[in-house]
Amino acid sequence: MNRVIIKIKSSSNVLFKLVSYGINIYNVKDEKDYYIIEVLKSDLDKIPKYFKYKIVKGDILTSFKKFIWDNRINIIIFLGGFLFFFFVTNLTMEVRIIHNDTDLRNIISEELEKYHIKRFTFKKRFDYLQKVKENILEKYKDKIEWLEIERVGLDYEVKVTERIIPPQEEDSGYCHIVAEKEGVITKLTNSKGVAVVHNNSHVNKGDTLISGIISFNEENKGYTCALGSVYAEVWYTVDVEIPMYEEEKIYTGKKRYNLKYSRGNVDYKIFKSRLENYEEKDYKIISLLGNEFYLEEELEYKIKRKNLTEEEALIKADSLIAEKINLKLDEKERILYKKVLKKSISGSKMIIEAFVATEEQIGKSTPFEIPKEGE
Repeated sequence: MNRVIIKIKSSSNVLFKLVSYGINIYNVKDEKDYYIIEVLKSDLDKIPKYFKYKIVKGDILTSFKKFIWDNRINIIIFLGGFLFFFFVTNLTMEVRIIHNDTDLRNIISEELEKYHIKRFTFKKRFDYLQKVKENILEKYKDKIEWLEIERVGLDYEVKVTERIIPPQEEDSGYCHIVAEKEGVITKLTNSKGVAVVHNNSHVNKGDTLISGIISFNEENKGYTCALGSVYAEVWYTVDVEIPMYEEEKIYTGKKRYNLKYSRGNVDYKIFKSRLENYEEKDYKIISLLGNEFYLEEELEYKIKRKNLTEEEALIKADSLIAEKINLKLDEKERILYKKVLKKSISGSKMIIEAFVATEEQIGKSTPFEIPKEGE
């Protein structure tokens, strides 16, 4: 017969009561507040529940059953919590499609619903998402260039790039390249049409630079739409204001953390920030039913102001002048030279009036019609 050794709290007549319940006791060891007794395994079920005992030595299965029974409430709570956590973390709370075009978002949303990728459904395997992506791209290959479905917290974030099909070039008819501004030609290239000006030619606004009329010996032989680029030296008088200082952001190394709750376009900070000037970095914790919670990192910085000399301020003037006259400061368009006509300093800014010479593209395409016979 299988016997087990149990530890039971000593009290008045506890051994007598066990025997009265038909429990055979074989060995008894009296310790300070407990009895160590040996009983039959089959007699354990006869021990009333109000007797608190612990199996000291016995078979593993019996000890395990005893442990489970004694801790059944905690085990049920733990399993329930685990199942709830598993359920919530595998549930999809929102599907966000990131694109400005409403029609395209609706198309993708309808397709995702066909594959059960929507709110309050369980998350899908990676290979399943890849298959869905491939199917949508194949079905809408004329509309969608790129698609990605990514799990972010409890949400799906769908990033999409629309396929832009360039319009087919239509016959543009016949055109000249004419001057948009007055200037002196510095560079001219033409791939269609006949150049009617050359380098160092002075042209006025509206003058033809590259003609779409092909002529020979003063006789028109054909017509085309002229193509080419024409650069010229152009002149301006410009007034600009330049700050006499620069501001630089210096990070102090101090960090603080906060909690932020967001719903829609409204954010709420849980704690008041203790920093005066800081940048924010947000790390999403959870998104639930349209409510988002973030851990916010606050990085403190200070603004350091550096005063500029007149020479440094005049160097900065180039970019301000280019911005004012809509000039693209690249390898093709540039400021050739400038001459300061007037200069004054008022408070923390310099005001200058400058004569500026630039090199810029002045040609634009202008259509024309072939004159009819007799005209």
